[in-house]
Amino acid sequence: MGGGGTPRQQMVGMMYLVLLAMLAMNASKSLLNAFVMLENGINKTVNNFANANDSFYNTIRKAAASSPAYQVKLDEALELKKKADEVVALIADDKIKLTSGLILTGLADTVNGGLKPFLDDGGIPLNKDNQDLGAQYYVPGGAPSKFGKALTKAVDEFRDLVIKTIDSDGDSENDYLLARYEKLLDTSIKPDPNDPSVKTTFASRVSEHLPLASVTANLTLYQSYIRNAEADVVGHIASKMDGEGMVVDKSIGLVNFDNGYVLKSDSVSAEIYLAAYNSKSSSEIIIGEVDTVKFGGKMQMTVPPGQVAKAPMLSVSNTLKSNNGAATWSTIADETGVHFVTGVIKNVSSKGTFFTRFKSSYMVAEPSATVAATKMSVFYVGVPNPVSVSAPGVSVTDIEVSAPGLSFKEDKKGGSYIVRPSKATNKKGVDVVVKNKKTGAILGKSNFRVKRLPDPAASVLGSKEGLISKGKLRAISKVDAKMENFDFDLSVSVQQFTLTVKLGTDLMSFKAKGNKLTPAMKKVLTKVGRGSRIYFEDIKVKMPGGARKVPSLIFKVR
Repeated sequence: MGGGGTPRQQMVGMMYLVLLAMLAMNASKSLLNAFVMLENGINKTVNNFANANDSFYNTIRKAAASSPAYQVKLDEALELKKKADEVVALIADDKIKLTSGLILTGLADTVNGGLKPFLDDGGIPLNKDNQDLGAQYYVPGGAPSKFGKALTKAVDEFRDLVIKTIDSDGDSENDYLLARYEKLLDTSIKPDPNDPSVKTTFASRVSEHLPLASVTANLTLYQSYIRNAEADVVGHIASKMDGEGMVVDKSIGLVNFDNGYVLKSDSVSAEIYLAAYNSKSSSEIIIGEVDTVKFGGKMQMTVPPGQVAKAPMLSVSNTLKSNNGAATWSTIADETGVHFVTGVIKNVSSKGTFFTRFKSSYMVAEPSATVAATKMSVFYVGVPNPVSVSAPGVSVTDIEVSAPGLSFKEDKKGGSYIVRPSKATNKKGVDVVVKNKKTGAILGKSNFRVKRLPDPAASVLGSKEGLISKGKLRAISKVDAKMENFDFDLSVSVQQFTLTVKLGTDLMSFKAKGNKLTPAMKKVLTKVGRGSRIYFEDIKVKMPGGARKVPSLIFKVR
């Protein structure tokens, strides 16, 4: 009984063994009185343990109130408390029966309540030196009585429950308790130290061949073992819980960069901190615009228990339930630039409802990988050239674009510009420079050539030359012009042209303003015969930058 346990238990056990040795030498009654006083001291320790354990149970209860997931731990703790109370109460009842004197009258088996110990004026049991009462109660005739069996069973069940609770918590830090209480609460049959050939039961070791003062002290010592084991187990459970606020049981290290995108030569900075969370709780994460006034400049606000806990939001776009302390938020990145994500995280505990606000941002940029033919990097003089500019990690509002001889005007969509060159360049082209307005850093360069617009093409009835029937000849009403194989949507029109026709030996010419044939032109076309040639010459086309003269159209009548 003196091995293992806490330093307090070891000290008590050693003192107890010393007294047992003195009893074996027929110590005086005054020494037995001292033994009883030691028992009283141990009894006070038992009561102190019971009071201290209450604080552990209160912590676990508060944790269970803040998260239903902790109800399992509370149930385990309460089951242990119930069994500990039962064993302590059973032993207390046995001590009353042993000191009441009823064993001497044969009534101990039938009377279970309302008993009073036989004590002298100093509170010492009158039968303290009787070495038969303990054995008569627990092992009459050498075999355990129903009281001896009940005591052994109660200690066995408590010890097994302690071991089960320790084994099931998944924490190796308190495995040392297994060996401690397997030894202290061992009720197995063992050899008698004085005669190894004789086997002794737990009930016999507690009571046989010992004066009553020693038997009751033995029982009180086991009560202390029970309460101490209870304290060790529930204390370990409670140590992982915070009963005063939000319960946290896990933590991770987080790195929060000031900017999710960093360009070469830019500085990199970040906040590194420890984040603790409750892996078993189902926090509510509310996305939207936060009413920061209600937080009073702080990151957290608390609504006391019993009050309506309305989320401090100006608007709500989404609500998420956390899983293992976190939730996943997603959206479609359909617009370039910096975007902010704000909201609050709601947690409920016995102290009230906690709202913790958060704010973060992300950058949306156009895909940086492009496929383009180098020779197609061209701006044309006289037309609006649309371009789109973006730089990963930089807001489109912070981008500045420039190039000599080019004007850039922002278009309706962010990052879009209309470029108007003033004149064509040589083969080297011109560098378009993209800068960060805030830092002045050059984000990139692209070379463009500036060209004059290509010549348009004229046509009649969709043809430029070749044979034409007399029927089609009569259907001609105008001369058309358009930009061929040109990506810009550019409309051009014929400003003037000359029609030349050979009738017989006469060569006749007619001029027209605009693109339509004159009545005289239409009349002469009805008179031409087969084999005659018709010329649409001196064709001028109106377009940006001035009129252009285009090649003539030549047809032969079939």
